[in-house]
Amino acid sequence: MNNEHDITCPDGGCGKYPHCPCGSMPSDNPPEVGRWGDKDDEWSARIAAAHPLQTGDAATYGVAMEMVGNRHSKGALVELVNWLLKGQP
Repeated sequence: MNNEHDITCPDGGCGKYPHCPCGSMPSDNPPEVGRWGDKDDEWSARIAAAHPLQTGDAATYGVAMEMVGNRHSKGALVELVNWLLKGQP
């Protein structure tokens, strides 16, 4: 934070930044709805059908959650999916 921000942002968002460093959003610049949401594609229906609530089989779901949880960048997730598509050794 800088001094100007400290003065103009008394914990409520200064409005000077797209995403205020204090963690709040300026009220006149709300985030776009759906901007960070998932997009349906040709695999979406099959992915949804494979969910344990649909199949009753949760054996691989915990492993999948761990594999995804261990990766924090899109690049690492792309590498994971590529490895899975190649039929991992």
